[in-house]
Order: sequence, then structure tokens, then C-alpha cells
Amino acid sequence: MNKSTMLKIMMVLGLVAGTFMMVMPAQAKVAIGTADGWEFSTDGWINAFAVMEDSDEEVNGGVAGMAHVGLELMQGRDDSGIPAVPLDTSTNNKTFRIRTGLIPCLLAFNIKAPTTNGIDVAARVGFYPQIQDTNQSRLNDAVDFGSHIDLREAFLTADGGFGQILAGRALHLYQGKNVLNDMTLIFGTGNQGGSSGNTTFGYIGYGYVYTQFGSQIRYTSPDLGGVKIAFGILDPASIDGIESYDIVESPGYEAEISYAGEVASGVKMQAWVNGMSQDAERADTATTTKSVTASGFAAGVGVDVAGLHVVASGFSGSGIGSAFMMAVDAVDADDKERDVTGYMAQIAYTIPGPNTKIGIQYGVTDIDESTADKANRDAGISWVDKRTAYTLGVYHPITPNWQVIAEYTMAKCEWFDGADRESSTFGLGTAFMW
Repeated sequence: MNKSTMLKIMMVLGLVAGTFMMVMPAQAKVAIGTADGWEFSTDGWINAFAVMEDSDEEVNGGVAGMAHVGLELMQGRDDSGIPAVPLDTSTNNKTFRIRTGLIPCLLAFNIKAPTTNGIDVAARVGFYPQIQDTNQSRLNDAVDFGSHIDLREAFLTADGGFGQILAGRALHLYQGKNVLNDMTLIFGTGNQGGSSGNTTFGYIGYGYVYTQFGSQIRYTSPDLGGVKIAFGILDPASIDGIESYDIVESPGYEAEISYAGEVASGVKMQAWVNGMSQDAERADTATTTKSVTASGFAAGVGVDVAGLHVVASGFSGSGIGSAFMMAVDAVDADDKERDVTGYMAQIAYTIPGPNTKIGIQYGVTDIDESTADKANRDAGISWVDKRTAYTLGVYHPITPNWQVIAEYTMAKCEWFDGADRESSTFGLGTAFMW
């Protein structure tokens, strides 16, 4: 990106920060109750962004035999949500979209039964649609129905003195709070990640691995002075790399210890530690199989005091992939789990009065080069070594339920052979919440 374009972007950010002055947004619900104690409510949001991305020259990659592989800058993603890189070998990659951000739009329905014997049973179903089409011809989008509805949540909960039991489809524990503390999540764009009909990428692959939503049965303890302990069993998934390990004979497992509370007058803190493990196999011959294990550890801490918000999180894992959980690059050509680590740090301040939030965030994902990767590099094929990104964001509420957002993100991808590629993304958008 040239200096003139950079200057224009910074001027827009400054204009947004300095001119919009109102109150901080607050999530609300539209609720209906009945005489016998049943409750129904709905919540959600609509968001839309104008997103402009300007990238360096494409680096060859995407398939075996090319020079550079391994999710690159995650340019392009098909409708299944799996990234494919790169799109082409053009001299430059500029895109413009009107689209949802990192989190799609949401329409959720909540139903709660009357409290019985001290137990509250409830259910939630959340639909997450995008507003944009697939960047194909409008005829194709019309035939294929273009944008789609993502059923991310469908679960029931039972709460009582024993804690909580959750059963259904929900966000996973492992790295879940890492994702939820991404500044670009609600509401922002972060890295665009291609111009498909899906969400932007935020810091997926640039500081955390996206844990995704999945079917599970989870137990969470009662609040123990701000501390909660949770563990769950998960519907197992394939572990993918050069080969797909899709024979799954046992569930996945997750656990978490978390804390949230006021540690001093006016000082709020949250902290968490969580982990996961899952096995999978693939047929090697007609009579033998090869097995791999995905396992990981994550932690984080956040502090809020007098309008200042600071949060840091990190993770380490083996066989978990570098962007999407257990997908695409989790295992190398020698059936060995790839090791990956990453972290993300954020500092933000909410200006009193206008309640405008200004924040900066930095993230890193570092992938270890395995023996098989090293051999491939010697043969002229190099995998990704590291991805880094930083974001400057301004988030301003015009009314309690309507806000405007401006973000600028710089990202860089480096390969083990020394090649690299940079991109810059500017998002200007708005969101309405209820």
C-alpha cells in the first residue's frame, strides 16, 4: 500500500474517532412471558461493512508441486468454509466487498421453561446469515441462493445448584475465549481472507485457531467465588493434512478452568486455561491404519479498569492445524502432527462521554517446520512459517443499539524459504443490535 493510501485511511480513522459522540451500545432482548412461567425472547444483530483489501503480488502455492503452500494469507475460501490458496498469480490482489464482518448477522430464539425444583431448563437456536453473495455472477448467485444461513447454535441447558449441563451445538471450550476476546469479532473485520460468500477472517490463523461450533455434551460447575470448571465430550471430527484421518472411534475431550470477577475496587479481571484432545485414524493399507492425536493448551487474561481494557491470550497445540481446528494443515506428509503456537495482545480505551472505543491488537501464529516439511522445502516446496497481523480500530455507538466501526489491519505471511507476502485491509461498517 502506498503512502497516499495509508494517509487517507488514517485520516478516515481519525475522523471517525473525533466526530461521533454518543453512548455505548448495549445488547438487549425482546422478551415475552406467560402467566404460567414460560419465557420466550429473541436477540441478534445485523452488520454490514465496506471492505477494501490491497495485497502484494501473489506467491505461487495452493497445490503440491507449486512453490509455496500452507494456507498462505487464506486468500479465497469455498462455500464449505475451507480455505484455498492462492487464487491466482496476478501481479497484485485488490478486492472490494460489501459484506458481513468476522461474525455474521444473527437471529436467535430463546425459550425457558418455568423453574421446577430449583432447575431452569432452556433452549437456544441461533441462525447466522451473511449479507453478501459468493462473488460470482448474479445469475449464479440467484441459482445457488448466494448467501447462506449458518446454524451455529442449537442447544439446551439445565441450570441448578449443581451447575449447568449443556447439550447440543455450541462454541467449543478450547480457544473459545481466545476467539471471543478478538477485538475484531464484535463488530469488525480484521483480515478479509478472500472475497467469498463467508465471513472475514479476523485473527483466525493470526493469533488463534478457530475452534468452531460443534455438537457436544458439557458440564460446568457452579460459580465458586468467580471460578468455574467445565469439561465436555465432543462429536469427533476428521484430522486433516496431506491425508484425511477420518476414522473416529472415540469422542473428543475438552476442559477449562476460568475466573471472572472484581479483584479490587473498579478493577475487573478474567482469566482462563483450557485444553483439548482427540484421536483419529486413516486406512494405510487394507489391513493396517495409521493414527494421529490432536491436542492443545490455551490460556488468557484480561483486565478492565477506568475505561482501559487489556487482554492477552496464547495457545500451543499439535495436530490442531494453524487456522481452522484440525483442518487442512494439521498433519504433514509423514503422518506427523504439526506443532503450532500463537498469541494475541490487545489494548483499548473507551473515551468517557462519547463512549468511543479505540483499540490496537497484535497477533502471531508460528508453525514449526517438520522433518517432512524440511525435505519438501529442499525439493522446492515451502510451507508457511509464520503469520503476523496488527489492527487499529475505532468503535463508536451512535445510539445504545447502533454503532459505526472503522478498522485498519496489516498482515504478513512468511514461508520457511524466506518468501513473504503482505496485505492491508480497511473496513468501514455499521451494526444494529437488539
